[in-house]
Amino acid sequence: MDFRKLRFEGVYNEEMFNFLTQNGYSRFLFDFSPKSMNFIPLNHFIQLIKLGYSSKHLYFLSFAQDKEFVVNKILDDLYHTIGSINVKNNFYLELDEQTMRELKTTKWPFFLRYKDQMNFSFLGHSHLDLCKGIIIDEDYCVKTEGMDLFEIIGRISIEWKKKYVNKCQFIINNFSKSTIKLLLNHQIDYISLILGKEYESEYRKIDFKLLNSKLKNMTLMN
Repeated sequence: MDFRKLRFEGVYNEEMFNFLTQNGYSRFLFDFSPKSMNFIPLNHFIQLIKLGYSSKHLYFLSFAQDKEFVVNKILDDLYHTIGSINVKNNFYLELDEQTMRELKTTKWPFFLRYKDQMNFSFLGHSHLDLCKGIIIDEDYCVKTEGMDLFEIIGRISIEWKKKYVNKCQFIINNFSKSTIKLLLNHQIDYISLILGKEYESEYRKIDFKLLNSKLKNMTLMN
């Protein structure tokens, strides 16, 4: 499996960021939800970007049930940190429907977090060119909708084509045989690996030897 198709969800400190970048990984998600186990404070995030920004990386900023002023504060600080670089080329927002409804004036590209047979009818005309794709939690969708991942992606694609010209990119929040198959068949674009308890030696402390071992096994799977 192509390791460039792995996105790492929940990077929250310099040690994690350095480990991933030094091992050649380049897709990262930073979670700004205070209730998340992988929450990263704004000042820590800005410091990481100052130390390790690369135009070859893709950065995803995750928000859940946030107000527009909260999101805008983070984006303004990010823009001023990067300076003249066009941050919108490699920074993407990851939004739930509630936050998306709050962001009436955003000009940042974003991905929507899929939930409950979403049909995109709530998106305004100004968002049509900014929405790049859908993020799916495989376990959640299979349990709540009673369909397998292939069927869910097919249904979303039909709804997407009713509203958009651009291709829908899919990110799946699960590493499984089904997601690997979809990735190899070019039906999804990224698999998101959550850096959670499975890879910790203690609370919010990643066991890098364990993570490295599992990553080596993953990249060999096909």
